[in-house]
Amino acid sequence: MEKLIDILNRELEAYNRFLGLLDDQHKMIISRNLEGLNETDNELDLLAIKVSELEKIRIDITKDVSGKLKLSDKDLKLRDLLPRLDSVSSGRLHLLREAIVGAHKQVEEKSMRNKLLIEKARELISETMKIISRRSSPVYDKPGPEKPRVFDSSLVNRSI
Repeated sequence: MEKLIDILNRELEAYNRFLGLLDDQHKMIISRNLEGLNETDNELDLLAIKVSELEKIRIDITKDVSGKLKLSDKDLKLRDLLPRLDSVSSGRLHLLREAIVGAHKQVEEKSMRNKLLIEKARELISETMKIISRRSSPVYDKPGPEKPRVFDSSLVNRSI
């Protein structure tokens, strides 16, 4: 049971790290810090790989525990194991499971928030580019022969 508790603690730590990185990502998006955003995204990618590895280990440990308890393959989820364990182990695992589920939910929410900010920024950039491309400006007209000047008919003769 200690192996399972250890791996769940490591998963929880990883999800908490995810939360911190997603907050950093949010700050980088808001401050338009592309270099910092790229660094944060790289860290998030590496952490996602680590979480996947931890999940695989947890699944293997859960299979071992299920085998020892003579449970079927359908009972491989942690919530299915909890009622079959002693009260101390069950209680510790239940608390860890709840913390991980809560952290995972927060990760999803923050990830969606950041994704929405990025999508909105792209939309604004796209709209701005459309506005700029439709706008004609005499400064950017095609070069060609100089247009003749038209002088107004004023009382002062300006020619020499």
